[in-house]
Amino acid sequence: MSFLTAFYPRVFSILSAMFLAPFVVFFGLMMSVFALGLFLISVGALSAIGKQVEDANFKVPQPSN
Repeated sequence: MSFLTAFYPRVFSILSAMFLAPFVVFFGLMMSVFALGLFLISVGALSAIGKQVEDANFKVPQPSN
């Protein structure tokens, strides 16, 4: 590989980019999926907490005047 880097640096950079590009795309997609999953989990947890609070508010006895 030293021959390529010494005499053809552009060829070496193109080959390394071709080799690394799928990994970069894969890790980018995985980070996006992970972030989306965390977002959906947090939305689900917040909606569950909100539902519990709403149910608890309905069970509070209202003072009758």
